[in-house]
Amino acid sequence: MEHRSNSHPYTVRMKKKSMTATVIVVLLSIVLIAGIIAFSPIGDYLSEHVFNPMVSVFTKKQKADADIVSALKSQEASAAPTTVPTPVQNSFTIVETPFYLLQMGVFTEQAQAEEHAQKLRSMGGAGMVYQDGEVYRVFAAAYRDEASLKKVQSQVRTDGFEATPYISEQKSVHITLKGDRTALNTIEQAIILLTEVPNTLSDLSLSLDKETVDGAEYRQSLNELSDRISELLNQFQTFPSDSIKPFQTILEKYRNRISTFLREHDTITKMNASECKLLQIECITDYILFFEQE
Repeated sequence: MEHRSNSHPYTVRMKKKSMTATVIVVLLSIVLIAGIIAFSPIGDYLSEHVFNPMVSVFTKKQKADADIVSALKSQEASAAPTTVPTPVQNSFTIVETPFYLLQMGVFTEQAQAEEHAQKLRSMGGAGMVYQDGEVYRVFAAAYRDEASLKKVQSQVRTDGFEATPYISEQKSVHITLKGDRTALNTIEQAIILLTEVPNTLSDLSLSLDKETVDGAEYRQSLNELSDRISELLNQFQTFPSDSIKPFQTILEKYRNRISTFLREHDTITKMNASECKLLQIECITDYILFFEQE
């Protein structure tokens, strides 16, 4: 009994070692055979006609599955309801602000009007030529109130010049627009700037005459005004519409006139106040024409 007990563990260990060795030999044999086959014509045949087609079929199945998933996602996205902004409607009443212009002559020939305007510029006036139908009006200055106009008119007549007032008629434009709320808000800002630009230029021109602002402050105010106009015009580009075209046109005129003025006048003093008055009246006439076209 003791002999069997001592020999049994030994026998089991021998069997385990024998099995391990057998497995190693089999694996080495498989590797050797696979290597021989891989580098032989048989390996080329198996690779071309067995393994490669199997891999190709598996790859195509994966791609087909991915295409199906992608198509399902696209159908879900297209079927999802899109949120369309609800259009709003708003009515605007634009009341024209009256401007009081000092008219220094009316001519039937443009050449005569230009000659007279040049003479006024040399004397510090605006010398703005405004075609009104078949006649050409020459303006020297513009004001926001009638009292200021009459005061200057009296002084000019004392100096021996004929001057008459030209007052833009006070009227209003009523428009109703329907569309995106953002677009309507932008148009509201445009309406504000429509009147604010000529008003600001009138105040600046008067302040420059009275020397309550200097040239640097004048230029800074013009730059800020130009930037506001440009920002608004950029917003207009996001929603082109015929309804905003009149506002876009006049704002572009304002910006172009201000930009040209700033480019041509590096320094501004009371000596070149006539150019400031000219810019002022040019924008005022743009403003008047806006209401006439509407």
